[in-house]
Amino acid sequence: MTRREDSSRLVPSGRFGRAALTTALWLLVAAIALWNLPAGPFRAQARPLLRPGMLRLGLYQDWGLFSPNPALRSQALEARVQLADGSQETVTLPLGDPLVGALRGYRWRKWQGRVLDPDHPDLSSGFARWVARDFTRDPRGLRHVALVRLRATTPPPDSQEPRAWEEFEIYRLTPLFLPAPRP
Repeated sequence: MTRREDSSRLVPSGRFGRAALTTALWLLVAAIALWNLPAGPFRAQARPLLRPGMLRLGLYQDWGLFSPNPALRSQALEARVQLADGSQETVTLPLGDPLVGALRGYRWRKWQGRVLDPDHPDLSSGFARWVARDFTRDPRGLRHVALVRLRATTPPPDSQEPRAWEEFEIYRLTPLFLPAPRP
């Protein structure tokens, strides 16, 4: 079989298959259009129905970060790892990388927004466990992992004002078995 024949199997054939694909695409376009309606009663009714699908597909957007009404608050997420010897390590999300640049940072920031959303507490515990896994073999011994939300008012553009960050612990993971202190 040639490569072209392999890829043709992904496209539905026949009248029913093409009609199903066309219908699915139109429903997706309609959902995206409804999701991005201006604020109002119709959008308020449509969004709760669309939210599960839009979140799963990664298509949820909020254009409020753009002018004329930019976001007024900045937020960040840190995992603070307390070790048995009293030292502390801080794990932050990556900002980008040389290969894909800002795209990597954007995806991490989008994920951060979901972790900080109170509707997704399972993501907080999962992230804390993921961070803890990196420290379970650390010879200093893991005491706990605390997830911290950092929030600050966003200063106006071209402002020299420093941000005053507020900190809130949103989740704490303490392992069941703490390591014995090492001499």
